[in-house]
Amino acid sequence: MDPMTDLLDRPATGAPSDPSDLPRPLALITALAAAWTAGTGLMLCIAATVAGWFAGASGSVMDAVRIGVDVWLLGQGGGLHAGGTYVGAIPLGLTALSGLMLWRTGRWAASRAGVSDPRGAAIGTAIIGACYAVATTLASLVAATEALSVSPIRAFFAGVVVGSLFGGAGVWSGSSSRAREVLARVPEGVRAAVYGAVASVLAVIAVGAIVVSVSLALDFGAAATAAESLRAGVVGGVLLTLAAVLVLPNASLLAVSFVLGPGFSFGTDTAVAPSGVELGRVPAFPLLAALPGEGAPPWWVAGLVGVPVLAGGLAAVVALRRYPVYGWDRAALAGGGAGLLGGVITGALTGLAGGSVGPGRMADVGADVWECLPSAAAAMGLGGLVGGLLVCWWIRRTR
Repeated sequence: MDPMTDLLDRPATGAPSDPSDLPRPLALITALAAAWTAGTGLMLCIAATVAGWFAGASGSVMDAVRIGVDVWLLGQGGGLHAGGTYVGAIPLGLTALSGLMLWRTGRWAASRAGVSDPRGAAIGTAIIGACYAVATTLASLVAATEALSVSPIRAFFAGVVVGSLFGGAGVWSGSSSRAREVLARVPEGVRAAVYGAVASVLAVIAVGAIVVSVSLALDFGAAATAAESLRAGVVGGVLLTLAAVLVLPNASLLAVSFVLGPGFSFGTDTAVAPSGVELGRVPAFPLLAALPGEGAPPWWVAGLVGVPVLAGGLAAVVALRRYPVYGWDRAALAGGGAGLLGGVITGALTGLAGGSVGPGRMADVGADVWECLPSAAAAMGLGGLVGGLLVCWWIRRTR
């Protein structure tokens, strides 16, 4: 072959060899990402409620569809008005699932649209948040009945927050290196504190989940009795299990508030804390068998109060291993800062666990975030300070 002909036949350097590799319009691709995520979440919730209707629930299939839409909106933080009762608790498992899907579709949208700078990432975040909010608002209007309804205004703002937070994170993480350079400009000390704080928060939540699991296993008989009393059948049993999974993060965060010391309430004039437990009657829901019995908890429960201090120490270890420092003062500052930030995040997250779950006394469920936040910040900040000094001592000893 002639050398000149060979050169002409070759694609230009950097040009896409396939038209499908060409960047897509940012507005179109992010809107599609938001619509797909909202549609998928709605279909999953509707499928679950329709399955329950087929299993023998009363009402029409359209009632089941509307309930599925309302459940999805509840998971986005929309709140639900059921007659004269307001349900404000958010099933955080459903929120996490929606967030994961938004993050993945946000990454896909950034890749397909060829987002390569901070401006493009910011625009993509705004569009995916706005489109997701439109979806939640339309869903609230379509599903509204006299018996069940979600406020369109709250649905809109919930959609903005969830869509922008999770979808925007996906857009930024899926963009090219030029957009991610913004994060690289953040000072190392701040990045170290964030890394350590995230590790400590995950550790405390994991301990909360373990506490719930162990408590449920120790009183599994009560859980089985509660399930049998509902006479849900096979399909109903599956749906009950699914419901328990969706609210397991809520239970874990309530257990975190217990570990922090202030504890939580499960109904008006109740308290569940290491200092003592006062509970009245609770609904027949299997997961509630994990609640401790009335009176003083076992002696070993007091040891759980040390978990936040250890989590603060973990924050210091993670922060200083990633960004090591060699001075005592800088190590103490880095470790204490990571633990303190982790404590603030942990305390704030406990506020998401509760909310009204029914009429009467069940309108008061959850932890007092203004008690949990300072408790978590103090314990984890102290653990981070001590952990930072210990890590510095170990580094200096092994150098």
